[in-house]
Amino acid sequence: SSARSAHARGDVTAAIRAYEELIARRPDDAALRGELGNVYWSAGRLQDAARAYHGAALTLLAAGRRDDAARIESAIRKGDAALADDLARRLAEAAGKK
Repeated sequence: SSARSAHARGDVTAAIRAYEELIARRPDDAALRGELGNVYWSAGRLQDAARAYHGAALTLLAAGRRDDAARIESAIRKGDAALADDLARRLAEAAGKK
């Protein structure tokens, strides 16, 4: 994709823009949100990465993929503890509904 190409050549701004456009068209695509998080992470923008990863985790959770969402929690915590706490609460609620 153009987003991956932009990231590969180090154009963080273009990669972010491309991923945001893709996410706008495919909001339920957790992988796109995760890749956006990776772009932010590689640029040292950990709080932005945490927000993108949190969005990916919520998308996974909504799709019934609790275990996949849980795997992202530690990366979220490195950028934004409050978002990680929110995810932990949601994961616990989802586990209680099983």
